[in-house]
Amino acid sequence: MQKKYPIIIINDLRHHFFSPGKTITTLIFLVCLSLFANAQRKILNGQVLDEKQLPLIGAVIKIKGTNKATSTDTQGKFSLQANAQDSISIAFVGYKTLSRLVGDISNLNISLQPDNATLNDVVVVGYGTQSNAKVTGAIATVKMDDVLRDRPVSSTTQLLQGTVPGLQVSVGSGKPGTVGSINLRGATSLNTSGNSINLSGPLVLVDNVPLNGDLSQLDPQDIESVTVLKDAGSAAIYGGRSAFGVILVTTKKGKINQKPQFNYSNNIILASPTNLPDQATPEQFLQSLKDMGTVGYWSLQNVDTWIQVYNEAKANPDKYPNGLANVGTTVYPVRAGSLIDGYLAKNVPQFQHNFSVTGGTDKITYRLAYGSANEKGVVVPEAKQDYYKRYNIKSFINADINKWLSTQLDAQYFNSITSTPSNMPFGISLPLISPDATIPASNGVVGINGIPRYIVLNGSPNLNKSDDIRLTGRAILKPISGLTITGEYTYDKLNNNVTNYNKAFQTVSPYNFQEQTSGNGTYQLFNGGTIYNALNIFGNYTKSFGHHNFSLLAGFNKEESIYQATDVSRNGMISSEFPSLVNATGPINTSNSYSAFSLTGLFWRLNYDYKNKYLLQLNQRYDGSSKFPENHRFGIFPSASIGWVVSEEDFLKQHAKWLSNFKLRASLGEVGNQNIGAYKFIPTFTSSQPHWLNGAGSYLTSLGELNLISSDFTWETVRTLNLGIDFGFLNNRLSGSFDWFTRDTKNILAEGAISLPAVLGTGAPLQNTASLRSKGYEVNVSWQDKIGKDLSYYIGANLYDFTSKITKFGGNDNNFLSYYYVGQQLGEIWGYTTDRLYTVDDFVPGSLKADLTGGALKPGVPTYQGILPNPGDVLLKDLNGDGKVFEGLRTTSDPGDRTIIGNNTLRYQFGINGGLSYKNFDFSFVLRGVGKRQYFMATTLTAPNYGGFSTVVANTLDYWTPNNLNAHYARLYDKATGNQSYNQNTIQSRYLLNGAYLQMANLALGYNLPKSLLSKLHINTFRLFCSVENPFNFNHLPKGLDPSLTNLGSGMGYPFLRKTSFGINTTF
Repeated sequence: MQKKYPIIIINDLRHHFFSPGKTITTLIFLVCLSLFANAQRKILNGQVLDEKQLPLIGAVIKIKGTNKATSTDTQGKFSLQANAQDSISIAFVGYKTLSRLVGDISNLNISLQPDNATLNDVVVVGYGTQSNAKVTGAIATVKMDDVLRDRPVSSTTQLLQGTVPGLQVSVGSGKPGTVGSINLRGATSLNTSGNSINLSGPLVLVDNVPLNGDLSQLDPQDIESVTVLKDAGSAAIYGGRSAFGVILVTTKKGKINQKPQFNYSNNIILASPTNLPDQATPEQFLQSLKDMGTVGYWSLQNVDTWIQVYNEAKANPDKYPNGLANVGTTVYPVRAGSLIDGYLAKNVPQFQHNFSVTGGTDKITYRLAYGSANEKGVVVPEAKQDYYKRYNIKSFINADINKWLSTQLDAQYFNSITSTPSNMPFGISLPLISPDATIPASNGVVGINGIPRYIVLNGSPNLNKSDDIRLTGRAILKPISGLTITGEYTYDKLNNNVTNYNKAFQTVSPYNFQEQTSGNGTYQLFNGGTIYNALNIFGNYTKSFGHHNFSLLAGFNKEESIYQATDVSRNGMISSEFPSLVNATGPINTSNSYSAFSLTGLFWRLNYDYKNKYLLQLNQRYDGSSKFPENHRFGIFPSASIGWVVSEEDFLKQHAKWLSNFKLRASLGEVGNQNIGAYKFIPTFTSSQPHWLNGAGSYLTSLGELNLISSDFTWETVRTLNLGIDFGFLNNRLSGSFDWFTRDTKNILAEGAISLPAVLGTGAPLQNTASLRSKGYEVNVSWQDKIGKDLSYYIGANLYDFTSKITKFGGNDNNFLSYYYVGQQLGEIWGYTTDRLYTVDDFVPGSLKADLTGGALKPGVPTYQGILPNPGDVLLKDLNGDGKVFEGLRTTSDPGDRTIIGNNTLRYQFGINGGLSYKNFDFSFVLRGVGKRQYFMATTLTAPNYGGFSTVVANTLDYWTPNNLNAHYARLYDKATGNQSYNQNTIQSRYLLNGAYLQMANLALGYNLPKSLLSKLHINTFRLFCSVENPFNFNHLPKGLDPSLTNLGSGMGYPFLRKTSFGINTTF
């Protein structure tokens, strides 16, 4: 405006001054006017410091009402041309913004104060942002930098564990590249067969567009914040894919008037497996064989001879240098060993690197970032078959074309490779096993030792490659004051390529010393991909009339997704060194799949508040999905929420100075759910070529049964009621929230509503036939404060719990326990109540044989139907008093002697985080856990000699013998014959496990170099840190067992890893 001022005057007065007689007068006037204008401008110099009087680098000084701005240098200094009447603002992220009138000031020194509340003032909501003070729904936001800190974790999913109450993150393996699952607030749907209840995940959006994949694709370093919309009041705006909550990921952007700022960070990690089982000693194993009454082992070893040669080898190791003793034609392993030895390594290196550049002018902002993760696994690292690599490139640019138009381009590229040994066995072996690379077979042929280490070393990897290109273009118009119109289009192409080669080679079994083939020689190629397109057009208008504030959002949404995949396999490889489809001789097996769906929606949202105290929000979504039959594709889904900011009332402001914030919230709404297959209303056949059906030199094609369909099923509806409280005390040093919710999923699509005769040969069609209800609560509390000038600290905790049960189900009128029934609760465990172990006193005197078997029970001593018990076997309680223990009709009305003895749902889940900083040092910790969980698992880790082909481990040695009558575990039998299966596999209270745990998820220590030193080096920040992930875990389980791990053999899974890391983070 200052540059245009003289020109405007000249134009207005041109005719008055433009005459020959007035030329000199005109020139004199213009010179004076120019001198006057220049006299108003001045160069304002200054310096911006923090609360410790150290320079703030990159603080923005802007003249209000203009685009003129500058930023501070490495000394915190700035220089800006301004007029005396100008007002300037001084801002820096995480600090309170100050304003000053220039006046006659020529040198300005400013000290900014921290403002922790600033980071939470604005939260991301559906299609926009909203003041946290005006939020009426159940919304939780975490800043990714606060969650990530210095942790050596590359998975965004895993970082969210324990951070948001109600958000359950499950990870079933410690293998690098493992994708976790996410659930929000309980059960979501029913399996189409069986009787298990599903825990589906919420809708995940990145910068307002659904993610075509999973959260593991995202680099945590690129994420600004993660917002979780939990109730219908906040999530309904996203329609048919948001029935069970929404996760909004907001990525980092550029900054206005910032010189290019470069950031580099790394994490150098050493990973080791945790919680490995303690194996029994050879002596304990051989004694267990004697206790079972075993004379000859599976591999024909005589137990007494085995004990003899083992003792000889122990006394004189040189007698059997290869750890094997040949007695006649029988081979006896006599060297102590374990499958884990040489299989799971320690201190395996992993690396993470991130680099970004951020900056901007008054019209253009940008950010370009690159990230990589190179994580080696712990399974035989020298084989180079167990690893995960991920690469991310992300760019964002925003251009303000003029005052009313801005354009944005967001481009992301993701690439990952997950390598897994094609044969990666897990399990507990005999404690007598040769670790040598080669061992002789019983026929004298020397071959590869068939233990896991050498199976991996001689095998081949399975490679899973994924890449994703995601492009979003966005135009933002502001045609009039208060109105913003946004149009955005996203193209996303996700590809997945899997190459599996299960290499076949000869080995010698370390158990029976027979030659055997490892692998089946099959080569498989899988190529699949999803092309996703999304279009959003929406506008938001805000207007205030006195104390009445309105905001109206309305828009249109269109999504299309097409998935295609081809799977080809072939065996009979000619050369195992060059596996391929053309280098094989076996039959070619092919399959393919195709799925496409589209969504169309109209939506609106009205926000109103009066004096920022009384809040109202109304939503409505009109959605159509191609997944439903014609005439059933559209649905209307409304929601409403209200709030009352009690702390803004005058009577509290005057008399409750200690109360910083107190808000009551309530929401009620319905959302549609369309998470089913794309063609459930179309009758189809499936075809296959079973190998047992041979034609003339080729396999014949077989058609499966024709599926029955229904033409009148439609949307599931999810109705949520949420009541909440937000509070803050003592200037928000103590703050938190509480939410109580009930969520009803109605008209669930499931099979089984119609009873069909078995001779029909196919299942019932999909119908809206069931309902679920989840109820629960969530609590979140935090405290932050300072002690003196240099010491600050914080601690936060969250707790949540929910239960889910079926409230309606058609097709099981008799309430059979083997299928869904009304009243069934998520995770319930039906089983028997254990009384004790049978004793000799339970049998008629003189009826037992010498080996304490075959006796007759005394009258009144119950037994399980069909079982002839012996001393040491499990005695179950006869709860219905009919003199026998049995399962009855297996219905809720006649379950026999079974009752609900436990529940495997995670209950009372909690997370705790805290930290403190003193001068340039800081320390932080993260805890998480589960307060209650039971589960039943029969494996080698929980039952001695389970299945007969296993062994005993250190924690299963307390089994019954005539000399150990008060044992925990029941009697064992030779090769698991007799009643051993009954003792170990019958679900009962005695062997129900306590799955509650407390895990120290992370400990971290960091040091920031002083700003006084950095300013001399022209570096903004430089941080050194060390961190330990998963250092401790406290639980009630046998060593080596973790209920979160997927069982890969004998109760073992790929163990979770303890990661010790060191790294730097610098900005310049």
